[in-house]
Amino acid sequence: MTKTLLKLFLFLLLMFLLGYAVLTTYYNPMNDNNERNKSEQNRSSESSKKSSNDIKVQSDKDMHQLGKHFNKHGRNMGHASKKEYQRAAVEFAEKYKNNPNAKIFRGKWNGSGKFNLKEQFVISYENRSVIIDKISGQIVDFYKGTEMRGLIEILKIQ
Repeated sequence: MTKTLLKLFLFLLLMFLLGYAVLTTYYNPMNDNNERNKSEQNRSSESSKKSSNDIKVQSDKDMHQLGKHFNKHGRNMGHASKKEYQRAAVEFAEKYKNNPNAKIFRGKWNGSGKFNLKEQFVISYENRSVIIDKISGQIVDFYKGTEMRGLIEILKIQ
């Protein structure tokens, strides 16, 4: 009897792990065809329409971890100094936060530090992206590309 229960338990555990692996492999929260995202967009359409126009950009405070982000992205983007990189990030955010051709997302940072599980906006246009803290308006990152690694619960708002 004990061996039968053990085999049943192991079988159920294996099925659970396989199901979890399939879900995490094929579930993509950035996919526009994802039904979950569609329903979230429909439920929050009013707040979403307002959100892209209500993105505040704090221009008088340096980007979060400016030196680290400049070393990682700034030179590759053609900026000669941290100050120039900071200025470009602010200008990009201000210019494209209301541009109808820009893609704007809202998500939560899923990492360590002061922004852990805090909502962020991502503005992407012409293969460049800026991440902005929703509450403070502080720029968190500015980089080439449109990937949003580290963000969870991503919702396209424009």
